[in-house]
Order: sequence, then C-alpha cells, then structure tokens
Amino acid sequence: LGLDLIGDLIFQFDLFHKRLNILDELPANHHTFPIKRLKPGHVTIPVKFGNQNVDVLFDTGADTTVIDASYVRANQDLLRFVRSEDGTDALGHKIESKLYECLSVGIGNLKLKHVEMAAFEFGSHLRESMEETPVILGNNVISKAI
Repeated sequence: LGLDLIGDLIFQFDLFHKRLNILDELPANHHTFPIKRLKPGHVTIPVKFGNQNVDVLFDTGADTTVIDASYVRANQDLLRFVRSEDGTDALGHKIESKLYECLSVGIGNLKLKHVEMAAFEFGSHLRESMEETPVILGNNVISKAI
C-alpha cells in the first residue's frame, strides 16, 4: 500500500504498535508530528540535529541512516567522524562509506544520543528527487525512536 493510494488521507504512523492508522480527522488534543510529502511521494519528518532543524526522508526500508557528504562538510560541528567501512548502495554497488556520529538527534520529544550515520555523496539526481533533503532516516534510528 503506497502513498499514491493513501496520500490524500489523514493518517498517522504508530510505530509502537507497528501500524498505520487512517483517521477521519485529526484528534483535537493529540500531539501530531507533521510530515511533508515530496513530489515522488516519499515522506519527510522534522528532526533536530544538535540545534539545527532538518527535514529527513522517513524510510522504513533502509537498514541504516545515510547522510549526504555535502551536508557533513557544511555541518562539521554537528557530526564526529567514527570510521570508514565498505558497504553497498541501494542498487548493490560497492561503495566506501564514512560513518559519522551525531551526538544529539531529536525526534519530537525523544532525544537520541550517539546516532551513527553513513555518509556518501548524494548524486545530483538523488538530491533533486529528494528535494535537497540531506538525510535518509533508516531503521537504526527508527527502531530506537519506537
């Protein structure tokens, strides 16, 4: 079930119960977490890296969180280099990743410490399709956020 079918509905991700709730209307007294839908249909959520607000692509299919190397270069005070590793991209091509640690990640009221992210250079096509969103939030963070 893709966002092409549910994109016009009011829904909420309930990660704790592992379900998607379709709502008639937003609850009046419920804290909501705004998401933005990109042109290709992917959704982003607001996350705080250190003291900086960033919209990140929410991807439950990604094992790990990845960050655009250009964002790392521009925000070196938010991230600390940990190590280099060999990995594969979404197409199965081998790539070298540099792992960085973000000392503080805030998702809503939740604060995560020492979150590792793999950095690589997002190509221009990826940057364009992600509408300049610099991070793909993967299950290594989503599972902690549950």
